[in-house]
Amino acid sequence: MTLKEKLRSGRILIGFEISYTDLCIAEMASRQGFDFLWLDMEHAPSNHETILSEIIACSSGSAASVVRVPWNEPYVAKRILEMGPDGIIFPMVNTAAEAKVAMDSCMYPPYGKRGFGPRRASNYLIDDLNTYIEEISDKLCRFIQIEHVEAVRELDDILKVDYLDGIIVGPCDLSGSVGLLNDIYNPIVIELIDEIV
Repeated sequence: MTLKEKLRSGRILIGFEISYTDLCIAEMASRQGFDFLWLDMEHAPSNHETILSEIIACSSGSAASVVRVPWNEPYVAKRILEMGPDGIIFPMVNTAAEAKVAMDSCMYPPYGKRGFGPRRASNYLIDDLNTYIEEISDKLCRFIQIEHVEAVRELDDILKVDYLDGIIVGPCDLSGSVGLLNDIYNPIVIELIDEIV
């Protein structure tokens, strides 16, 4: 069952964040029954080669690979998507326009603006490329992080953006956006999280 199918089933999924650069950690974690591994590029020292190794390590077990890119930049997303992760996370998305940029970078024309060059994602160009193009939109999980009060105010419009599969709350940055950095249990922050949920 793919990560997308698990998400659609409505069951609770359990993941594990990898923020170190030793691919053996990703390989070991992928064999422990997690539904997904969150491979971090935003706050971790991981580079593209590290992430590629971790995506490959995930495939040795049952965990799907989900990469959090360092920022909502289409060229960054493109390089990650060519590696063939199961999902991608865009941090600090605050508006519907920013969410659309993120989704456009994941979708091939005419649905988006993703450039074509899947390497590992298409089994190193061994798989039929037309089949890959046809199927990837429905297989790839696309997430954004809501971690600023501005995003909470814009959430209704953000959620209307096509191809968005889910949102992830970033409580620490959310608390910072209201002048309460790291006070994630403050009633003001909890109220914002409740509003998001």
